[in-house]
Amino acid sequence: MFQFGNSYELQKNQGNLTEIQTFSSSRLAAERTCILRPRPHYSKVRKKFDQFQFKKKIKSSPLSIRDFFLLLTALATNSLNHTDPNNPNPFDRTVSDVPRPIRAPNADPLKTTIEKMKTIARIATGIFLQRALAQKTIMTDALISELLRLGSVTPADIIGINGTELTEALTALKDLPGTLTANSRAMRFAGVYKALHEVKKLVDGSGNITNWSEKRLKADIEKMAQNGIELKFVTQLDDCGTDWKSTYKSLSTMDYSEDSSAVFFSQLKKAADCYINGTNLVSADLKTVKFATIESATSELSPLSKAAKGVKKYSDTFETVEQKLSDTADFASFEEYFHSVFNASRKVDDITKYLEVIKNFSISRSLPPHSRHLNYTFGFPRGYDDLNLLSDDLNSQWISQVARVDSFKMGLRSVESLSPSLKDIESDLGSEQQRVAMKPFFKFAEEFRCVHLKSKNLIDNAEAIRNCHRFTPDQPNATDFMNVELDAKELDAGMERIRKSMSDIETNLTAAEAGIIMVRDICAKAEGKKGADLEKVFNEFRNNKDMNKTNDLLKKVSESLAIVKTVQRDSPIKVKAKDLSDKMSVILSYQKALKLFGTLFSCLQGVKDYASVMTFISNSEELKSDQSPFSVGKVQRILSDVAGTPDKLTALNDKMGSIDFKTAESNALELLEDPSTHSEVIGTATQGLVAMKMLLDKQSEFEQIPQHVGPIGQAVATTPPQLSSEDVIHLKSVVALSTNISTLFAELHTWSDQIVESDSTVLADYKNLFSNAATVAGIPAADVKAMSAAVANLKDLTTDPTARDELTKMAKWLDNLGLIGVDFSNFTASFASAPNSLDQLDAFFAAFAELMAPPLVVHTGPPPQSQQQQSVLANTTSGIWIPNTTETANSATLAWILGSLGGIVLIIVATSF
Repeated sequence: MFQFGNSYELQKNQGNLTEIQTFSSSRLAAERTCILRPRPHYSKVRKKFDQFQFKKKIKSSPLSIRDFFLLLTALATNSLNHTDPNNPNPFDRTVSDVPRPIRAPNADPLKTTIEKMKTIARIATGIFLQRALAQKTIMTDALISELLRLGSVTPADIIGINGTELTEALTALKDLPGTLTANSRAMRFAGVYKALHEVKKLVDGSGNITNWSEKRLKADIEKMAQNGIELKFVTQLDDCGTDWKSTYKSLSTMDYSEDSSAVFFSQLKKAADCYINGTNLVSADLKTVKFATIESATSELSPLSKAAKGVKKYSDTFETVEQKLSDTADFASFEEYFHSVFNASRKVDDITKYLEVIKNFSISRSLPPHSRHLNYTFGFPRGYDDLNLLSDDLNSQWISQVARVDSFKMGLRSVESLSPSLKDIESDLGSEQQRVAMKPFFKFAEEFRCVHLKSKNLIDNAEAIRNCHRFTPDQPNATDFMNVELDAKELDAGMERIRKSMSDIETNLTAAEAGIIMVRDICAKAEGKKGADLEKVFNEFRNNKDMNKTNDLLKKVSESLAIVKTVQRDSPIKVKAKDLSDKMSVILSYQKALKLFGTLFSCLQGVKDYASVMTFISNSEELKSDQSPFSVGKVQRILSDVAGTPDKLTALNDKMGSIDFKTAESNALELLEDPSTHSEVIGTATQGLVAMKMLLDKQSEFEQIPQHVGPIGQAVATTPPQLSSEDVIHLKSVVALSTNISTLFAELHTWSDQIVESDSTVLADYKNLFSNAATVAGIPAADVKAMSAAVANLKDLTTDPTARDELTKMAKWLDNLGLIGVDFSNFTASFASAPNSLDQLDAFFAAFAELMAPPLVVHTGPPPQSQQQQSVLANTTSGIWIPNTTETANSATLAWILGSLGGIVLIIVATSF
C-alpha cells in the first residue's frame, strides 16, 4: 500500500521523497486548473500561491538506485490515479455535479440562503481572527470583550473584581434581616416614620397654613358676588341662530315665489351678518369669565384643603394607639438599628465599583446584535454563540464543497479551539434569566449604599422628624369647611363650563365663517332683483352643495350656547359667589383650629431630606420581606460565579496570545488578502439580511401598527401639555412609521421574491442576494426605542381603557421592532461591497485547494471492514478505494512495468561495473 501526503512537516521528514510528491501534486494541480472556474483577481492570488510552494532544489549529484526506484514507484502510482468517468473529480465546481440534499416540501429558500451566508460570514471572521491572532495584530482583551458581549467592560475590569469583598458584603446583607427583626422597638419607631411620611405626602406644598391669608380670595369672591359675569353675546347669537335656522330651512324647501324669496333672502342676510359680528363679541366676552386676581377659588383654598386631608390621615393612623417619636429609649434603639444597616451598607458601598462592572456587562449582554459595536467579530454578532457554530460549519458538506479540500478546517483549528474556554466563562457570567433576576438587586444596591453616603445627614433628618412629633394634636371638625370647599369647586366648575363652551363657540364660528360669508353674498345678489333675475339667485342658492359642513358647525354653536344658558340659569355664577362670600367666616374659623397641626405639618415639610430616611427604612424592610424581588442568597451565588472568572479570563487571554502559524493550512490562510475587510463586509451585510428576514417573519404582527395608531394621532393633534416636546416629536414619528410600514414590507417582498433556492458552491452565485438588498431603504433615522418610550409616557396620561390597551400593544410592537431594527441605511455600504468580497473568497478557496489538496491515494490493501468505512473513504478527497477487479489488473500492469524497468536497471548496473 502506498500513501502520500503533502503537508510541510511530511515533506521535511521524508527527504528526497519531496521531489516525487511535488511531481505528483503538480500533475494533479494541472488537472484541477483545467476545470476550475476563472476567478476574479486570480493572478494576484496565483502570485501569492507561488510564494507558498515548499520546494527543495534537486541535488546535482548522480541519481542513486534508491532514488530511481522511488521515482518508478511514484510514476506507477500516478498512472493509476486516472479520472474515472464514474467517479467525478472532487474539485470539479460544476453545480450540477454537487449532490443536492433532499428539501422539505415547505422549505424556505430565503432562510436557507441566508443561513449559508451566515456560515460564510463566520468562516470569513474565523480566517481574519486566526491570522490576526497569529500575527499579534489584534488586542486580545478587546476580542474577548466582543466574544463575551461585555460592551465597554474589559477582561481587566472583571479580573479586578475582589471575590472576598463581594462575599463579605453579600454575607452582611444576608445576615442583616435577623439583626433588624430582633430590634422590635426600632421597628415600631420605623413604623411611625412611615406613617408620618404618608401624612407629609398629603400636605406637601401647603406651606405654613397658620400664615395663610384669605384677603385675595375674599376680595375676588365679593366682586363676583356683586357683579357676576355679563355675557352680551348670548342674546345676540341666540337670535342669530333662530333667524338662520328658520329662513335657511324655508329657502331650502319652498317652491320659488318672488315675494317670499325676497323676504327670506333679506332675513337670511341679516342672520349671516349677526353671526359674523358675533364672533368678535364672543372673543371679547370670553376674556371676562375669570376672577380679578386669583386663578380659582379652589386653588386659593388649596393649602387648607391639603391640611384637612393631612389631619384626617393623621387621626386615622394614630387614633387607636398613642405613638410618638419622643421616647429617648426608642430613638436609641432606632440608632442601633441604623448602625446595623449602616455597617452593611458600607460594605455594599465598597463593592459598588464591582457591581457597576457586572451591571454594565449584564446590560450589554442583553442587547440585540444590531445594537452592539464591533471591531473584530462582524461574523459573530452573537459573540461566543456564533463562534461555537464554527465547528459545525467547518464539518458541513456544503463548506467542504466550497473549500474543495477537507484540510481547510485545519487552518481554523486554533480559533475553533477557543470555544470550550469561552463556554466555561459564558456559564459564569450568567444566563439571561439570571441577568433579569439581578436587575432589582442593582437598583436596591444603588439606593442602599446611600445609607453609607448620607449617614450623618440621615441621622440628622431622623432627629428632625422626631422633634416634629412630640405631641398629638386634637382633630378639629372639618365638616363645615368641607361644605365651603364644595361650594368653591362648584363655582369653579361652572365658570370652567362656560369658558369651555365659549371657546368651542369661537372655534366653530371661525371655521364656519367662509360658508356664512358665501351665503351672505348670495343673499346680497337678491337685493333689488325681481322676476327671472331673482329666480336665478334662488336657483343658485338651492344648487349650492357646500353648505352642509357650515350648517353642522352652526349646529355645534347652538349646542354650546345652550350649555352656557343652562349654567347661567341653574347655577348662576353670581349666586354661587354670593354663597361662598357669606361663608368666609367658616374658612377663617377652620384655619384657626388647624394651628397646632399647622406647626406639625410645617415642621414635616421643613425636613431637608425626608426621602433618605424613607429609603433607609424601605431598604431595610426589603431585605426582611418574603416578597422581596430578589434573594440575597441567589444573588450571592450568581456573583460568586462571576468572581470565579478572573483565572479563566487570564488563561483564555494567554491561549489567544499563543496562537501562531503552526501548520501549512493555517499558513495558507495568508492567501486571502485583507481578511478584516471581508469579515466586516460579509458579516455586516449578513446582519442586514437577517434583520430583513426577521421583519418578514413578523409581518403579521407589525402590520397591525397602522390599525392602532388612533390614540397617538389624536395626541399629536391636541398636544396635551403634560407631554414633553421630545415626546411629541417621537409620537409624530410613530404616526409616520404607521404610514411607511406597508412600503417597507413591499420593498422586502420585492427583494425576497427574487431569491431562488440554490446549492451552488460558487459564492459569486449569491451576489444578487446582497445587491438586491441594497434597494430596501427601510425607515431611515427611526429611533424606535424613543418612540416606544414616548408611547409609554402617553399611556401614563391616558385614562380611557380602550386607548390604554391600544397604546400597550403599540409599545410592545415598537419594542419588538427595536430589537430587529428598521433603518437599513447602515448596511448600504456593506451590501454594495459584498459581491466583491464573495469574489475574493472564491479566489481564495481556489488557491487554497490548489496549494493544500493532497494527491489522490490508492489503497491496495484489504477492503474496508464495513460498508460505512467504504462510504466514508469514498467521499474523502485524500483517498479512493480501488475494487478488487481493478486492483488485480492494475497490479499486473504495475508488475509488468516494474519487471521491465528492473531489467533495464540491471543492465545499467552491470554496465557501470
